[in-house]
Amino acid sequence: MNIFKNTGKCCVTILCAAVLFTTLTICQNIEPNRGEESGSLRITVAALSGYSDMRYEAVISSRTKPERTVSWDGSRIHTVELPAGLWNIALNAIDGDEVIAAENVKNVEIVAGKTAKVTIELKLLSEGGDPDDPDDPDDNGDPEPAVEEGILSITVTNAGSFPNGAVYALTLSCGGEALDKNLDAGGGGSFTLTAGVWDIVLSVRQDGVAIANASKTGIRVEKDQQTNVTLEPVVLSGTGTFSWTVNFPGGVSAARVTTAEMRIRDTTETAAHGYDPRILPLTGAPSDTVILAAGSWTVEFNMEIQWGNSSLRSSARRSYAIEMVKDQALNKTYTFDYKDFALLLEAADASGSAYPVIQSKGFDYESPDQSGGGDESFGPHIVQQYDAALGKNVFAFIMHRDNDRNATGDWTRQRVEIKVNHANGNPGRDYCALDNANEGRSFIYRWKFRLPADFAVSTDFTHIHQIKNEGGDAAQPVVALTARDVSGNKRLQLTYYAPGSSSPTYWENASNSLAPYLGQWVQCEETVCYSSNAAQASYSIKITRIDNGQMLMNYTAAANAIQTWRAGNTHGRPKYGLYRRIFSGSSPGDNTEPPAANAIPGLKDETALYADFEIVRLR
Repeated sequence: MNIFKNTGKCCVTILCAAVLFTTLTICQNIEPNRGEESGSLRITVAALSGYSDMRYEAVISSRTKPERTVSWDGSRIHTVELPAGLWNIALNAIDGDEVIAAENVKNVEIVAGKTAKVTIELKLLSEGGDPDDPDDPDDNGDPEPAVEEGILSITVTNAGSFPNGAVYALTLSCGGEALDKNLDAGGGGSFTLTAGVWDIVLSVRQDGVAIANASKTGIRVEKDQQTNVTLEPVVLSGTGTFSWTVNFPGGVSAARVTTAEMRIRDTTETAAHGYDPRILPLTGAPSDTVILAAGSWTVEFNMEIQWGNSSLRSSARRSYAIEMVKDQALNKTYTFDYKDFALLLEAADASGSAYPVIQSKGFDYESPDQSGGGDESFGPHIVQQYDAALGKNVFAFIMHRDNDRNATGDWTRQRVEIKVNHANGNPGRDYCALDNANEGRSFIYRWKFRLPADFAVSTDFTHIHQIKNEGGDAAQPVVALTARDVSGNKRLQLTYYAPGSSSPTYWENASNSLAPYLGQWVQCEETVCYSSNAAQASYSIKITRIDNGQMLMNYTAAANAIQTWRAGNTHGRPKYGLYRRIFSGSSPGDNTEPPAANAIPGLKDETALYADFEIVRLR
């Protein structure tokens, strides 16, 4: 069953995500012509609520090439090789023998040697109707409209004046969407485009540097017709004037910007215009003018600002592309807000103990080698080391099954964590502090972690992240990301604790396997608005694999369903690391090890890796 719907747009939006390669089963015995140029198409099927373990079938068609059908079971990510050109996709989801959902994507362009990525959100047939179904009351029986396409042929009239090896890079845009193309070495090319009104921007580049450009707007492409366009790029030579101004967050003056560098560099890093890359310090009034050679440049900022009278500095790192044109003036204003600066904690080197760098950045730690914590003889349980997968230094959290215990001396639990320092007057605490006047402040928390491939989890709890408020009603975390053994299955659970409650609400529970997280670096981004008012409070988290971009968790709390601020709270803070129960039952005493019979089976020594902690205050 193929379902096409006319969107009425002249371009198609393609949602891209890095995806995992899988093997496709080709239902028809049609292979790409090895004599023609080909590329790849990666299809990601968005999760369909209430359904799993479905079979997918896609009919992939083109006006000029043989149609093909591909099908696969289970996985929502698949790849197929296709000849270069424009393709349409009609995707069905099949449960048993019944097609339950479908959707179409038109004009997916396959470029030779490249991979096109498309995410398809299926529509349940019971919701949207089936235009091919004679029993569907919404079906008027009319055939689906064909895709209206035409040919755009482009010629560069002065191509012979440019060096051999020049690249003619096009951006073709229609209705707010854009396609990137290259003309051939002689400055010509023809493209099949959806009928509509197109704008053209041409950049002639030599060794990655723009040496000429041209543009035309309002080019109409008609159905089944060829439109011819000639372009005569203007050579970019000489110099232009670049003026810039920097705006800082309210209450932060240039004098409070303790480290501020603005670097203007040639995009090729080779001073191709006879102008060396330079660093311009932001001192005094944050504005200036500089003469730059015509061409492509990048403006980079690396700044730190000081918060209040403390020693805490948070950083902003941004880069912007600019294009200089001969004899023209370019004026730019760069505005930085609180959300552009972040409290950052990164491993400084691979020299061992991480405690000094943790505390120097406004963070703190809890570890078994602290006084009364147990295994003090081992030394630091958080160390810095180099990680080849990320290509940088990271933090290693070390936990021993035997001897280690909670810093309070409690033998039933073990904890090794990094957290924002809670002491009054500490820069990290000041940065995250909230009170009744500031309730409603929002933060973004970002970090990376890697659990070992054989990571063992407690049947009670193994927290790997918490949001834990301080002061007043603070016995339970607001949110916890918990690995747990559930009837012999390792799960990663996202839980929420309502004010005054010791029992969690399971947001992500038994269906969320821990397996995809093991042995892989993942990136986390968590957004929280702290408020006791359910209409204002909010929470969301996204976790993706770093190696292929696969989304592992994407959760947003329902509106008016949570309270992230409790009576007597003074500030909210994230905690990262390992916190687990290793003995069942209550603690028999700070210095008394529970009976061996109470030990939770299966646990062992663990080393988990964390990196790149970032806290952004939105308001």
